[in-house]
Formats: sequence, C-alpha cells, structure tokens
Amino acid sequence: MGDTRGVSGVVGAVMLFGILVISLSIYQASVVPAQNADVEYQHSQQAQDEMQQVGNALVQSAQTNASIPASMKLGTTYPGRTFTVNPPPATGTLETDYLGTITLKNINDVSAVPAKCFTNGTHSITVPTERLRYTPHNYEYRTAPTVSYEYGLVYNEVGGGTAALTDQTLLTSNRINLVALGGNYSKTEVGRVTLRPETGKRTQTAVRNQSDENLTLSFVTTLNESQWTRMTDLDEYGTVESTSLEDGYHSVTVTLPRKTYTLSMSTVSLGDGLCAAPSAESDGPTNQKPTADAGGPYTVASGESTQLDGSASTDPEGSSLDYHWTITDGGEYATLTNADTETPTLDASDVTQDRTVTVELTVTDALGKTDTDTAGVDIDRPSTSLSTSNVETFGDGHSGVSFDLTNDGGSSVTITGLGVASTNASADWIHESNGGNGRKAHEFYADGPSYDNSYWDDQYGGTYDVGDSPTSLSGSVTLDPGETTTLSYYEFRDSNGDTVDMRGKSLTAQVEFETLGVRSYHLTTAGDSGGDVQHDIKYDGGLTATDSNSALQFDISNLGSDDAKLTDVRVKSSTPSVTTIHRWNDDEVKLTGGNGDRGVDDHAWGISGSEKTFSLGWNAWSLKNSGTGSTKESGTVNIGEFGDDSWNEIDVDSWEKTDAAGDWDVRVRLDFENRGTVTYYFKRAANGGGDVQNDIVYEGGLTANGGTLQFDISSETDYTARLLNVYVTSDVQQGTKLYHENGDGSGDGEVVRFVGGSQDGHSQTRPMSDAVDVSSRTEIDFSKQGQLSASSPSGTIYVGEFGHGSGNNFHAHSFGTLTKVSESDDWTVRIVLDFQQHNGDFASDEDAVYYFKET
Repeated sequence: MGDTRGVSGVVGAVMLFGILVISLSIYQASVVPAQNADVEYQHSQQAQDEMQQVGNALVQSAQTNASIPASMKLGTTYPGRTFTVNPPPATGTLETDYLGTITLKNINDVSAVPAKCFTNGTHSITVPTERLRYTPHNYEYRTAPTVSYEYGLVYNEVGGGTAALTDQTLLTSNRINLVALGGNYSKTEVGRVTLRPETGKRTQTAVRNQSDENLTLSFVTTLNESQWTRMTDLDEYGTVESTSLEDGYHSVTVTLPRKTYTLSMSTVSLGDGLCAAPSAESDGPTNQKPTADAGGPYTVASGESTQLDGSASTDPEGSSLDYHWTITDGGEYATLTNADTETPTLDASDVTQDRTVTVELTVTDALGKTDTDTAGVDIDRPSTSLSTSNVETFGDGHSGVSFDLTNDGGSSVTITGLGVASTNASADWIHESNGGNGRKAHEFYADGPSYDNSYWDDQYGGTYDVGDSPTSLSGSVTLDPGETTTLSYYEFRDSNGDTVDMRGKSLTAQVEFETLGVRSYHLTTAGDSGGDVQHDIKYDGGLTATDSNSALQFDISNLGSDDAKLTDVRVKSSTPSVTTIHRWNDDEVKLTGGNGDRGVDDHAWGISGSEKTFSLGWNAWSLKNSGTGSTKESGTVNIGEFGDDSWNEIDVDSWEKTDAAGDWDVRVRLDFENRGTVTYYFKRAANGGGDVQNDIVYEGGLTANGGTLQFDISSETDYTARLLNVYVTSDVQQGTKLYHENGDGSGDGEVVRFVGGSQDGHSQTRPMSDAVDVSSRTEIDFSKQGQLSASSPSGTIYVGEFGHGSGNNFHAHSFGTLTKVSESDDWTVRIVLDFQQHNGDFASDEDAVYYFKET
C-alpha cells in the first residue's frame, strides 16, 4: 500500500480554493451589480440637480443678455476592485433635439416686438425652439429617467410619463415670457462638460390683441394639458387646450383674455450658432404637414379688387407658415398683388360677361412640408349702379328739394324724365311761379358737368301733381360712368297753393331712363321742418344753440289773417343745472325779423322753479299779415344765455324740441296780444347733456385735453350727493394705464378729480412710475370725497392722464375727438361714478355710467 500522507492537505486546499472561487463568483454576480446600480442611482440624482442648474443658467443668460456658464457631469465610473471586475464606465449623452415653434398670434402691432431669431407675420411672431436632454447609458439602473429642459422647465421622462422638477411660469395673467432654445449640441462621453450659452438681445414690450380676436400662444411640448394648466397663472378667462401628436408629444394652445400684456422675448443657444436651424437627425416629434385653407368662395365686380384670406390655414405643431398664391385658371381675367402673403389682393379685369377664376394657395411650414387648397372667384359683369347724395332743400321757404345722382356703374345711362311718386309733407303739387335763374326757374331741372341743362317748365300756369308719372324733360341727360347730375324739384305746394317747407321731410323721387325705365329713390331732407301751429303761429324750426352754446334760438311765422303782436316772453327751467338767464351788456331776449329787431335786457334772473317774464311793453314785436302763402312774415326768437347759480354759462352742444309730456329742460311761452299764448318745450340733446341717471345729470362739456378727458355733471335732487369713488375701463389701444403728473413736472397728482359742487374731491396720487392698469374695470378710490348739494349742484369730472407702457418705456396718450355714446355702441372709455345720496334717514349707493368713443 502506497504512502498517502499529505493528500488530505491538498484536497483541503483545493476545496478551499473552490469555495473562494464560488464566493467571488457570487459577489461578482450579485454584489457588484447592486453596488454599481447604487453608483448609477447617485449619478442620476446628481444629473437631475445639475440639469436644474443648467436650466437656471439658460434662463438667466436669456434675461440678462450675458452668457452664464454651467457644468454637468456626463456618465459615471465605478469604484476600483481587487478580485472582481467592473464594466467600462457608463457614458451619458447630453443633446438638443427639435421641438417645433413657439407662435404668438393676433398681436395688434408686430412692428413693436422685434427680437433675435423671431419671425414676424402679419399679426404673429414665431421662433423655432429645441429641448435639452440628458440620457444616462447605465448597465444596471436601466430605469433611470431622462432629464430634460424646455421653455425654462426641467422635468424627468420616465415610464412613458413626465414629472416636473421646477415650476418656472411661462404665462401669468398679465405677462408672457418666451425663451427659445436654439443651436445643435450633442456630446456622449464620461466626464464633466461646461456649457457656455450664446444669447440674443432680450426684448420686452407691451402687446395687445387685434380687434375682437384673442391672443393665442401655441407650442409643442412633452408635457400634457393638465401639467401646463398647473404651470400657468391665468385669470378665469384664460384657457389651455392640448392636441396629442405622434411619439408622445402634445400641441398646446393657450388662449389669453383680451387686454394688454408685457411680452418678454429672448433666445439662448448651445452649440453651433444662436439661430441655427434644427438638426435633421433630431429625435423630436415627427413633423406633420400643415393644412392650407384658401377661404372663399369670393365674388368681385368687374374692374374692382377683393382680398383673399388664407388665415384659416393651420400647422399641427403651431409652426409659422409661408404663403404663396397663384391663379391656376382664368389668369387672363385677374392679377394678384402681394401673392406671398396671407391676405393678397386679387384685381379683377374689366369683363363684359361673368367670369370665374381659380386661385391656389400653397402653405409651407418651418421644416419645408407643404399643403395646397383652391378657391373660386366669381367676377361679375358690370351692372347699372346709381347712387344718391347731398339731399337738401332750397329756395323760398325751403320749398324746393335737390339731390345728386351719380352713375357708379360701368355703362352710360340717359335720363329722360322726372317726377315724384309720394311725400309725407302736405304737398299736393309742384309749381314754380316767381321766375328766377337756373333751378329756381323750372319745376324740374337737371344740371351736370358734361351736358346741356335740361328741364320741364309749364309756361302756361299748369302744375305737376304729386303721384303722376314722370314728365319728360326738354332734352335727354346722359351720365357717363363716374359722372354726377344734380336734380331739382321746385316749388312744392299744398292744396291752397301755399309753398310747403320741405325741411325734415321724405319723398320718393322718380327718374325715368331711356333703357332702364323708371327708378324710384327714397330721400329724406335734413333739418327741422317745424310744423307746430298754435293760434296761427307756426314753429318753423331753425333750432340752434348760439352764443358759445349757452343760448337757444328758433324761427316762427304768422299764418293768421291779421298781424300777430308779441308782448311778453316767459321762460322757466325744470332742471337745477339751468337756474339763471343773463347776457352781460346785451339783451336776454332778442327778436329779429318781423317789424324790426327788438330786445329785452333785464340783467340776470332766476328761472328755476318759477317763471321769468320778459316784457316788451310799448315796443311790441309784430309779425305782419302782408299777403298769403310764402309771403307771410316770419322772425327769429333768441333766448339766453343760460347759466347756473353762480352765473356760469352752461355748454349745450344742441337742443331738441319736445312737448309738455316729454323730458324738457326749458319752457318758452310767447304771449300774443290778439292771439293768446304759444308754448314750446326744449331739452338738451344727449351729447350736450340731459342724460339723467339716479338724479345725476350729464351736462355735456366733453373735452379732451391731451391724455385727460373731462365732462360736467349736476344733481337734480335736493339732498347731498357724495362722490365716493370712480370705476374706469379703457379699451384705448395706447391708453390702458392711468396716471397724472403736475403741470410743472415737480411731482405727481390725482388721476381722477372732481371740481365744483359744494366740495372738491380727488383720488389717490398716481405718478407715471406707478400708473394703474385700467384695461379692465378698475376702482379708483377717492381720498377726499366730492360733493354736490342743492345750493351747489354742478361740477366737473377730470379723468387722466391715460398712457401705456412702464418705466422708461411709458408713453402718454393724446386723445383725438371724444363723443358720448351708449353701452351698445363701440365705446373706448367707460366711466362709472359711485355716489352716495343722503335722503332723510337712509343712504343708498347710486351709479351713473357714461360711455365715450375716441375717433
């Protein structure tokens, strides 16, 4: 038997070595991966933190116009091992990829918003943008998120979803922040890289929606609608809507309420240039083709122009579009102007019969994809078009009517006869009897630029009866295209043969044409025709505001069979804002015409609540009866000037005649010795005052002084009315902010002031540097209340100055012409006065609301 000594030792060693190998294998297979996974996890956390620092650097670079560097570690290495093996270092990729375009549409004035890399459309601005992504290439921690930056936000992409790491706000209720990322950047390695952004000049300006359209902001993103809703700070009228695209992307459209916003725009770039085009190898969303919409169908008259409209064309990613129009059929009948714009002009040729042309629109998005659409344009052959204008009365007693007739068509027309089918005046026939020159020598008369005058004149005393067929003229009148003739009818008479005042009347004039037959034109003359007859005294109209708009005058005539002798004029006011009548160094009552001019000077008198009598005494004024019809004598009554308790003249733009049952301001009674009393009632027209709301009277006096507007008010109540505050709303494009600087420039003042009444009032001060936004209804508190009382019921409201912008970019607005309008009109400024009226033992809040329009 051999010697086996030492075998057991060898076997033990082998077994121990095997155990060691197995242990190392287990360690290599389980412990090393777990440790490396932890290393990769720690790197992922570090990458998320550093990407936020990179995002902050990009935003700060854009805001400060200075390059702010930031660094980021790509990939990771594993700790050294003596007996086990590590995989190679795990690399990481940091790269940009193309998202799409940011588009802001429906801007009122794009010329005010230039910025680097931004493209201006008709009412839009567009800029391409990318996102920055970091993707780790791990061996173990394979579910590590890809960390991305877009639009100032940093978020994780994991498991098909996204989770935001920052809360940068792109939109607020009054501010839009647009930061676009450009350039092409890509690095895959292990190690730290430093990013040095290139920046374009940041632009900040005020923008507003155009006309009745809302501003809309569109962009492509990996975040969904609900996430963007949480990351915008819009008011209740703003909306966020999203459309899903391919590859998990979304097209988001934000609709902004109609008002003025501060728009901040900038571009920051990584890689090969600030405004570099996106890489064709980008991993961003698949670009889808746009949709062209040529609008139409369109119709245009021969020789005229029409505007084509491609604004309904869209792009799924919100990209800006290039437009190109062509005429594909019928090009001999039309031409295009500005064919490479959204809204070109089509000029139709002169055609002798109806024609149709076909236009084609091609739209191209930012990455070159296109779409086309066609529309038809009907060109109508010339039609006979005649228009009337300049309708007026003329001659003795305004008994004649004339109007212009213009040939707006493309062919000549010939007039052969004239007539009148009907009228609402008391006119039965037309007859000219006094002789004269031109149109006053004939019943019907045609006058024009390029033909002999033609007329109809019955020389033997005959008449033309209203309602008869048109009568032939002495010759034909030819109107070439664009020419005008003046047609006159003289004199209109009633059944008694008296002339009829045709002011403020309507009639249907008939014109007979050589080939067109008889055509009717419904006309209304301007002016107050009077017609109010009391005791054979006729009110003849002529109502006018005179003497710096503080007096009134009107015309009367005597229709009776005897002379009319005026002895007294009595005047009374029904409104507390018109309490006196006076005319310094002149007569309060003036009478002209009749048997000679007369006047009564009684200095200053109160006319509120009681009637003031102005007596002519022995020097009575007479309207004589010197014949019949139009020869009866007439004259003019002038009363004023009207004023308030302090003898300040009121400003009345115009007067209206009303009646006892109406809302009258001034009553005038004329006492005729042999006839009785004739009574007339007048009120101030709307823009000159008379608008009464809750006992507060708008007295007119509307004035624009630069950026400030003012108007007068008064109180009709016997109780005290306190002005607590004022609400201002401005839709003035360049006047959405309110401020006031003292005239000497030494300081600031009140934006709303009340002067007059029993106590002046004013709001808090608001200098230009602290202007208040009034683009929506804004309350302006009064630090001192204004006050109207029974003894001092009148005052003036001052609002402004209006302007726009902020800081060094603030600009004052200068109003054009202001007109008072109603709520249903297209107003630009609304003023609400909040009054508290003390009535006995209780108090109530009362509002007076006024609307003004700038033209």
